[in-house]
Amino acid sequence: MEFLEPEAEHDVSLEKMQVSAKLLFEMNIENYPKSADAQFYLGVYYLYVDDKELAIQSFEKCLKIDSEHQPAKQQLMHLKKGN
Repeated sequence: MEFLEPEAEHDVSLEKMQVSAKLLFEMNIENYPKSADAQFYLGVYYLYVDDKELAIQSFEKCLKIDSEHQPAKQQLMHLKKGN
């Protein structure tokens, strides 16, 4: 998640950092398909790039893996209140 921190100093563009972060999160899911946290952090990435629908999908996938994942529950509740 440090890749996406706006205050951090990086030698590459924000766009390249976002693409790299997304690829890293997707690779994490591919390597650890049963990891609720992998799905959760992809959802957080989607929130960061303002794609609420994909964020919701990722948080729902997270909860299919771990129905007690509190951060995913909180994010979903927050997102669904806003709709």
